[in-house]
Amino acid sequence: MRLLLRADANPTIGAGHLARCVAIAEEAVARGWTVTLTGTLTGVDWLTTHLTTLGVEIRPDWTDADIVLIDHYGAITPPEARLVSLEDGPHGRRKADVAVDCNLAPTPRPADGTPLILRGPTYAPIRTAVRTRRSHPTPSPHPRVVVSMGGGTTSQAVSAAVAALHATNLPLHITAVSTTPLNPTATRFPRFPAPTTVEPGDPPDRLASAEAGGLPADRLASAEASNLPADRLAPAEAGGPPADRLAPAEAGGLPADRLASAETGGLPADRLAPAETGGLPAGRLAPIETGGLPVDHLASAEAGGLLAGRLASIETGNLPAGHRPAPAAEASAPPSARSAPVEIEVVRPHPDLPALLASADLVISAAGVTLLELCCLGVPTAVAVIADNQVPNYTAAVAQGLAAGLGDLTDPAAVDTLHHLLITPTARHDLARAASRAVDGHGARRILDAAAQLTVRRATPADADRLLAWRNDPGTRRWSVNPDPVSPETHRRWLAQDRRLLIAEEAGVPVGVVRFDPVPDGVEVSITIAPEARGRGLARPILQAAQDTIPGTRLLARVHADNTASRRLFASAGYRLVTEDRPFLTYRY
Repeated sequence: MRLLLRADANPTIGAGHLARCVAIAEEAVARGWTVTLTGTLTGVDWLTTHLTTLGVEIRPDWTDADIVLIDHYGAITPPEARLVSLEDGPHGRRKADVAVDCNLAPTPRPADGTPLILRGPTYAPIRTAVRTRRSHPTPSPHPRVVVSMGGGTTSQAVSAAVAALHATNLPLHITAVSTTPLNPTATRFPRFPAPTTVEPGDPPDRLASAEAGGLPADRLASAEASNLPADRLAPAEAGGPPADRLAPAEAGGLPADRLASAETGGLPADRLAPAETGGLPAGRLAPIETGGLPVDHLASAEAGGLLAGRLASIETGNLPAGHRPAPAAEASAPPSARSAPVEIEVVRPHPDLPALLASADLVISAAGVTLLELCCLGVPTAVAVIADNQVPNYTAAVAQGLAAGLGDLTDPAAVDTLHHLLITPTARHDLARAASRAVDGHGARRILDAAAQLTVRRATPADADRLLAWRNDPGTRRWSVNPDPVSPETHRRWLAQDRRLLIAEEAGVPVGVVRFDPVPDGVEVSITIAPEARGRGLARPILQAAQDTIPGTRLLARVHADNTASRRLFASAGYRLVTEDRPFLTYRY
C-alpha cells in the first residue's frame, strides 16, 4: 500500500498538522506501507528527522499513491487516489472518501457526498513518543510546570503563561518551550520600556534583562541606571561595602530587602506605603518615583518592573499581577517567608518533548493538537486559547473536565486558577485521569483501517470453504500446532465448537481471520492472513481490530519459535513473552 501525506509546518502555523501526519506515518510504516510526505516544512527539524528515520520520503511535489491523506486548510487538488481529509471543524473541510474531525467537540458537517465521517478524539492521531509515555508522575515538593503552547506559538503567549505562574507566588520549577526569547514582563504590561528577556537554553533561575547585562532577574536592584544586583554586589559609588546586603548609593545604603523611596524618607518599604500611591499593600510595594517596585525581589525602575517573583507595574502603580492586597499577617512576615523560589529554563522544541511533558505536575498549553497529546499522556493541563480555531476544543475540554480553563492569560482569574491547581494535587489528578480516558492514542490505526476499508465481522457458514482453504495452505500449516491437512468433515465439526471467529475484510474482500478460543487462564488468540493478502502489512491492524471487539479480555498467543513474523507481530501489538515450551512460545497481552 502506498500512502501520500500532505501537510505544512512552520513557526507561523505551527507543527500540529505535521505531528498528526507523523503519527499516521508511524502506523503506516508499521504495516509495511510505503509512505511519502509532501509540503513546505520549516523549523520543525525534530519531526522531519524522525520521518527520515522511519524511511519516509519528503518531497516538494505530488507522487502516485493508493491513499492520499491531506491535513491542510487550503484548497488542494490531489492526485487520483482514495482520499482522506483531516479537518478541524470547518477548517480544511473538503469532499473525500473519509473525513476525520478528531477534536474534542467535532462540529456538524454539511452533506457533500463524503460517505464516511470519523468524529471525536478516538480518531486523534497520536505519535508513538507520546503513546508510550502515558503515566502519572509522583508530585514533587516544588511543582514542575511546563509551558508548551504549540509549534506556532509566539513568545508572547509563552511569556504570558510564565508571568501568570510567577504571579501565584508559589515555589515552582518552570520549563518554557519556545524558539525565541521570552519577555514575561513586557507581555503582561506592554507599556514597559525595557522587558526582561529569557533566551532558550538559559539555566534555571537565571532570568536576565538585556539592559541589566544578563544578571539574574530575581536579584536585580535599582541604581537608577546601573541595575546592580542588590543582594550580591554594591555599586562603585558605595565604595564596595559588603556585597550580600548593600543597596545602591542612591537608596541610602539600606538593606536590599528594605529599600524605600527617597520620597518617603527612607522608611522600610515593606512596612509603610505613601499616601501618594493610595495605600498600596505594605508588604509588597514601595513607590520609587513611579510607585510599584516589588520589595521582595527588587526591580529596576529603568527596566520597568523586571520579573520579580510577583510582577508589578511601575508606570501605573499596579498591585502584583493577578493578586489582591496581601493580608496583614503576610505584610508583617520577614521577606524570606514571603518570597517563593522559582526556577525557570527555556528550551527549544526537541524530540524528547513528550518525556518532558509526561514528567510535569502541570502543563500550560493551547487548545490545539498539543492538548490532545497531553490528554493521551494523562498529564494535568491548564489550557488557553491562542487561535480562533481552538475555541471549540477549549470549550469542550473545560466542560468535560479534561483541562482547567485559563481564558485570557493576562486576566487575574487565570492566576487564581493556576494557584488552585498547584496547591491541590487531587484537582490535578482528576483532570489527568479524565483526559487519559478521552484519548487512548490509537486514532492513527483507526484512520488507516478506514482508509484501507478494513473491517471485521463474525464468520458465517458461507465462510467454511474459504476458511478450510486458508487452514490447509502450506504457509499456514508450517506454523500450526497440528501441521497435517484438515479434512472437510473435521473442519465442519471444528466450526461448530464454541469460539469467536472473526473475518477481516478489506473493501468487502475477505483477507484474514482471527480466532479467540477460551482456555483456563484466559482467551487464546490465533490469526491467519489469506495467502493472496500476505506481505501487505495487514496482520497488525487486523489483530487490533479484532481485539477491539473484546476489550479488557485476558489474551494469550502461542507462536512457533521459528515464526519470526508472528513473534514480531505480537510483540509490536503489546504482547510479552511469558513462557518458552519449544517449539512454541507463549505471549500474554
